[in-house]
Amino acid sequence: MPWHGIYEAKGRPSFNPLIVHLADAADIGRYAYLPEGFDRLAGFWPGPLTLLLPLRADAGLSPLVTAGLAKVAIRIPAHPVARALFWHRFSGQPAAGRT
Repeated sequence: MPWHGIYEAKGRPSFNPLIVHLADAADIGRYAYLPEGFDRLAGFWPGPLTLLLPLRADAGLSPLVTAGLAKVAIRIPAHPVARALFWHRFSGQPAAGRT
């Protein structure tokens, strides 16, 4: 599994989940349940904010990405190149980051 390589390269313990990067905040609902008041937090995106949100059972993310937790860490990067990469390279799918 390629996710093991990320953990090993960073010296990161496998119980520490990876951050899932998305190109657009509109995609969050595919992977996580949005808490009440989410709209106030969404104003900080795109940017360096990472939110830990309840994982949807049908999210389709590997347990290796979430470290087996029922939560997912999500970030929407601000840099236009990063966002374009997520749209084009990953066809709108999430990318688990090494940050």
